[in-house]
Amino acid sequence: MKYYVMFARQNHLASRLVQWFTRGKPDHVAVGVGEVVYEAAPGHGVRSVGVKSWMEQYPGAVIYTVEAGAEVVRFLREQIGKPYDWRGLIGFLARTRTERGKAWFCSELVVAAFHAGRIDLLRGDPDKISPAVLEMSPLLTPLFDHIGVPQL
Repeated sequence: MKYYVMFARQNHLASRLVQWFTRGKPDHVAVGVGEVVYEAAPGHGVRSVGVKSWMEQYPGAVIYTVEAGAEVVRFLREQIGKPYDWRGLIGFLARTRTERGKAWFCSELVVAAFHAGRIDLLRGDPDKISPAVLEMSPLLTPLFDHIGVPQL
């Protein structure tokens, strides 16, 4: 099954903190499958949104593909409705261990989802991997070289 790992840059407080701390450009990551995008976002928690709506919200997104089993989307669906992991984000910034599974921040959710599908995009604890570091995964294949809306 083809998944889209979608990286974006935002401009709210949590994003600025992540950008500053990781010195990275992307500060948000989500997973697309078919016409649905799954993400953990401040103010929303874990949710699914339409791909067109997500792309309108993040017009400069950089998108990669990766093949994985149905366990990934199953895991993501089971997480819908869980809160955004503010404590985990603070723990990430402070480099302390946090409790997992009750709430998620974006890259933590993505890494855990692929781990559930037996794909380790990167080795390490999901709560310690930033979107900027995750984008360096050798398992991700760029969807295209330019910025624009892909035909998913």
